[in-house]
Amino acid sequence: KWEEYQRFNNSAIKSEALDFTPNVSDPLVSAKLTSVANVTKKFYPGLMTGTIDPDTWLPIFLKELKAAGIDSLKDTLQYQIDTWKTTQKTPR
Repeated sequence: KWEEYQRFNNSAIKSEALDFTPNVSDPLVSAKLTSVANVTKKFYPGLMTGTIDPDTWLPIFLKELKAAGIDSLKDTLQYQIDTWKTTQKTPR
């Protein structure tokens, strides 16, 4: 069993984002991250356990994520990772 596990791990494809750490020190980024986390905490448990109806609550969840700034947060983090990738010496 151990050998099979070791073969599996050795054949894993490493993420291109391995070693990337986002910079969230900007107060606007930090605030959006906190807002998105708060919205997620509000809806995630019910959606993941099936205790709330996803047909009703998923659209509300997505709307609140947008209001919390998830799109601009995603754009900011994507810019950071794209910039970081250009500084990497070897492709992953």
